[in-house]
Amino acid sequence: MTFSAMLRGPECGQQVAFGKGMVWRVVQLSEDGQRAVLLADTPAGVRPYHDRYEETDWEHCTLRQWLNGEYYGETFSPAEKPRILETPHSNPSNEKRNTPGGCDTVDRLWLLSPQELRTLLPRKEDRAKGVLWRLRAPGSFRCDSVFVANDGFINLYGYDVDHPECVFPALTVSLAPQ
Repeated sequence: MTFSAMLRGPECGQQVAFGKGMVWRVVQLSEDGQRAVLLADTPAGVRPYHDRYEETDWEHCTLRQWLNGEYYGETFSPAEKPRILETPHSNPSNEKRNTPGGCDTVDRLWLLSPQELRTLLPRKEDRAKGVLWRLRAPGSFRCDSVFVANDGFINLYGYDVDHPECVFPALTVSLAPQ
């Protein structure tokens, strides 16, 4: 379905084409029906969380810079960009090891946290994409980041930040008439 068709009455679970070559799934609608959170169904690419093996967090990682810079600039048309809303995020500590998650951020495109993923897609089967994909939380150490296994299991211990994995970003879009 096209994005303009979705504006007539989106539903959670619905797929929508938005941006160059991307398919997204509606995973949350605001109570007032004016905003929707979309999660990529097709990967935005295969990239490391950070360009070198060192301690980092979502605020400072190179993947965040790429998503909100080059990827945003090249993937979305001038008509689509105003629909993408800046969205604030807390970056909680790792649930198992209490590894600090870092400062709050505001992003146009972001990776989900484990908590957000469990809320938006509570069933493991719905998270399974057949590949490993990154979340924005730290792993056991600040040089690791949490990932989702190919079967949908959330691995809280994480993997090296400089190892390339699939990237399935999320974004919030405005559904209000423009």
